[in-house]
Amino acid sequence: MQNDSRTRVITVDEPEQVAGKRVLVVGDGPTLTHGGMSYGAGTIAAQKFGAAEILPGRNSAAGSIADAFAQYPHLADKIPALGYSPQQLAGLEATLNASDADLVLYSTPPDLAS
Repeated sequence: MQNDSRTRVITVDEPEQVAGKRVLVVGDGPTLTHGGMSYGAGTIAAQKFGAAEILPGRNSAAGSIADAFAQYPHLADKIPALGYSPQQLAGLEATLNASDADLVLYSTPPDLAS
């Protein structure tokens, strides 16, 4: 196989945490919104590592996240990480807290845990 600089390896720190779980995927905001993608690395990782189900983020969307689903209908059900202002952070937090997911799988440059 030729070396292709566009190829990326998708990994998670603890793949056993994903297997069999109902997962809420949070993806890179710019990629999913104005970038036009309906899924990203988080969706691929959830599938690759055996998530039982990828939950629809639209069902728990609040605040700025709900607004993003309205503005970007191509999002399907993946949550874009919008957290550039206190209002956006509050919307993201409310969305994550309203979900009944077993695991939140985020594939974003910023660390959402902090």
